Amino acid sequence: MPPEPPRPQTRVVPVYCSDALHPVHCAVWGAANTGPTAIILHGFLQNGRECDHLAAALAAAGWRVFCPDFPGHGRSAWLRDGEYRFTTYAATIATMLAVADRPDIHLVARSMGGVVAMRMAGQAGIPLGSLTLVDVAVQWPPDAVAYHSSLLPKEMEFANPMAAAEAVRLLVSDRGPISFKGMREVLEYSMTRTRDGRIRFRCDPRLRTSIRFLDMQRGDKDRSDSWRAIEVPTLLVRGGRSIMLTADTADRMIAMNPRAELLTLADAGHPPWLRRPAEVAPIVAWLGRQALAARQRLRAGGV
Repeated sequence: MPPEPPRPQTRVVPVYCSDALHPVHCAVWGAANTGPTAIILHGFLQNGRECDHLAAALAAAGWRVFCPDFPGHGRSAWLRDGEYRFTTYAATIATMLAVADRPDIHLVARSMGGVVAMRMAGQAGIPLGSLTLVDVAVQWPPDAVAYHSSLLPKEMEFANPMAAAEAVRLLVSDRGPISFKGMREVLEYSMTRTRDGRIRFRCDPRLRTSIRFLDMQRGDKDRSDSWRAIEVPTLLVRGGRSIMLTADTADRMIAMNPRAELLTLADAGHPPWLRRPAEVAPIVAWLGRQALAARQRLRAGGV
């Protein structure tokens, strides 16, 4: 009989942002493992549980994996002022790096989380062994931003379970194929019930009017300089039919950074689910190679 898959532990970490300490919820996979450490960052309006399949596969391979919910997302606290900025998410990542407490952390970041991670990864002193960016471009195309904005929920709270399910289905409709069971899991981690029995998204509705989101809609900034500054091995994962990270942009990014490799996942959009073994296995294998190389570099450096 195959062993039961590992299950995450819950940890709450205080993160300082918006001039206050805010409780950030984090799922920790393989907490007792002594192998390498990864931090996986989710996308906009989602939470750390969207990374369950990759995190479970890494934990089964001996990794310790942290999957935080950014402030305003998932089970983490909402900011009092509702001003979700780049610094909000950067503070979360910096705190998680400190909590993980390793000199060679492997950062895996999806979509919005990847934008923040890209800008941080090129900074001096950040303790990274590698970086994996899942469907993250140096600049989002305006037409793609407009299309994905049209998928965002118009309402965040519902009396009717069918209406709630349809809102989630639309939000994730570009990602790729998913089974009925898989969609049930997505609904479970995406939604919660209020005290009066209504169903709402598990995030702060003010995120849709946050400064970071409105800035992106007005005209996304070019992050090419940040991308060039990354000096650790980097895996750029692209959904084969993604319009947010086009094939041309991905090829240009690989040409811009000699430390980067490209993995294209067929029949996936933005961002790929990373639920199917064919999607998870190559990332786990790549990370395994980078973990070994990072340990060798540390030993050579006397750390």
